[in-house]
Amino acid sequence: MTQRQERLKFLRVTHTVCISDSESTQHLEPGKILVPFRFVIPNSIYGVNKNAYIGDREESLPPSLSLVSDTVHSEKNFFVRGECNISYCVRGRLTTNTGKPCGETFRRVHFIPTRDQPLPPLCTTDFATEYVLGSSQRIGLFHVLQSKSSCELSIHTEEPCPLRFPCEKTASTTIYLHLRYLYPSPLGTYSPENCPCPQPDVSLVVRTTLEAVTFFSTVPRNRLPKWTDVEPGQEVVKKTTLGPTQTRKLGVLTWVPLIQVYNNAECYIVNEQYKYGNLVGWQSNVPLVFTYEGDERPIPTFACTYASRRHVLSMRVRLKHHSATYRLCIPVQVIYSSNGLGATCESLAEESTACRLPMYTE
Repeated sequence: MTQRQERLKFLRVTHTVCISDSESTQHLEPGKILVPFRFVIPNSIYGVNKNAYIGDREESLPPSLSLVSDTVHSEKNFFVRGECNISYCVRGRLTTNTGKPCGETFRRVHFIPTRDQPLPPLCTTDFATEYVLGSSQRIGLFHVLQSKSSCELSIHTEEPCPLRFPCEKTASTTIYLHLRYLYPSPLGTYSPENCPCPQPDVSLVVRTTLEAVTFFSTVPRNRLPKWTDVEPGQEVVKKTTLGPTQTRKLGVLTWVPLIQVYNNAECYIVNEQYKYGNLVGWQSNVPLVFTYEGDERPIPTFACTYASRRHVLSMRVRLKHHSATYRLCIPVQVIYSSNGLGATCESLAEESTACRLPMYTE
C-alpha cells in the first residue's frame, strides 16, 4: 500500500527533421514513409532546484532500473514498501509546415550508459563493515623440524579491474590474491643454496559470487550511502545475487622467500640487495579469473542523487585438506564500453541521455 507517489520527469532532448529535405527518407510502400529519428544525447545534465533535487550540480545519467525492496516497514498505520523506477522513452511527433500535429508514436527504450574509463576506486576504509580485503589465520602443521608449530597464513587483495561488457553478456576480470605465510619465529639463515625450510604446500578452493547492492532514497544524497545510514521511510536497500556461484581450485606453486635482515622488524622479499637473512616466511601472488556468464546483462555501477548501485565479489577461500576458511568482500565495477557496441545492440546507447531521476514510491 502506498501513501503518496512522487515523480520527477526527464528533461527533454529534441531533434527536428524536415521530411521533404531528408536525403535518407525511404518510401517503403504507397502511403508509408520511413524517416530516421536520431539526436545527440549529452553525457550529463545540471540539476534544477525544485525543492526535491540538488541545485546546480552536474548529474550523471543513471541506467534504466526497476526495483522493489525486500523489506517492509510500518509508518502511521501503513505498511510501506520502497520502489524505484527509472525509465526512458522516445516519442516521435509529426507536424505540418504550419505546426499542426498530425501523428505521434511512442516507444520505451532500455538504456545502459557507456563508460570508456572506470570510476575511481572505492575507498574501502569508508565502508569498513561492508568490504573485507584481507584476512589471516593461524594454521597448525608439522614442518621439516618435526616440531608442531602454529604458522600464520594471510590472504590480501584489492579492487580488481572492472567487469567491462561489450555487446555480449560475458565479461571477465582478474583478482590477485596475495598470500603471505609467516613462521612464528625465524628458522635460520636463508641463502639461495641453503634453505632451512621448504616452500609451503598450499592448495585453495575458492567460491566466488557476484552481488549487487542498490540504494534508493526520497532525500538527496551527496555521497555514497552505507548500510548503517539506511533510515526506514527514507532509504531502501536491495541486495541481489547475479549469476551462479563459481568454484575454482588453485594450486600455489610459486613462492618467494621472506627474510629478516639484521634483526630489522621489516620483512623483505629476496632480491639482489638482500640474498641472505633469517627466513621468516614465504609470499605468493595467485591470479584468479572471474567470468560473468549470466542470462541477462547486469545493471552497471552508478551513483546519482537519489539512487546508487555498487557491486561486490563475495569470496570464500578454503584451504584444501584443512579447516581454515577465509571470507573476503571485494568491490568491483560493472561498466559498458562504447567501442564494443555493435549496430545490433538496440538496448545500449552510445552516449548518456539527459534526465532527472524519479523518486521511489513510498
